[in-house]
Amino acid sequence: MLEIKFELKSRKMTQVEAATLFGVSQPRVSDLLCGRLDKFTLDTLINWLSKLGKRFDLALLDEGINHFQGGKYAR
Repeated sequence: MLEIKFELKSRKMTQVEAATLFGVSQPRVSDLLCGRLDKFTLDTLINWLSKLGKRFDLALLDEGINHFQGGKYAR
C-alpha cells in the first residue's frame, strides 16, 4: 500500500487519474490512500502495482531464520 501511495505522489497523480489507470472509481483509490486495507485483496494491490510498472515478488521463508543481512535478501 505504501509503495502505491508513494508512486502516485511521485507522479503527482490525482485520485481521479489513478482511478482511471486502475479501472476503478475515485472513492476506491481514496479508500487505499486513507489506509482502509481491509477493503482490498492482495491480488488487487498487486494488480495496481503492476499497472504502475512495479514488480512484486513473494517469498516464503522459514520462521526463525534471519533471511536479511545488511538490507539484502540472502538467497
